[in-house]
Amino acid sequence: MDTTEVAVQYRIQQEVKKMLSRLLDAHTVYLVYGYTDMRKSIDGLVDIVQQQFLLTPFVRGIFLFCDQRHDRKTGNSVLL
Repeated sequence: MDTTEVAVQYRIQQEVKKMLSRLLDAHTVYLVYGYTDMRKSIDGLVDIVQQQFLLTPFVRGIFLFCDQRHDRKTGNSVLL
């Protein structure tokens, strides 16, 4: 590997560490019950959080959305 590849790999590792530490700091995991259209943009998912949970998307938590077949999951965490 050349130095550029090493630098990129290091930056990726640092970002992964930050994301994992934020996940560990999450206070609550919210499971969005039922079918969520996975083609929604981030704005559509934020609308679900605000309307279904009556929460701001900036709450320290992890929001999990299920697709129609419930065999694919996506997590959207908004952590500050």
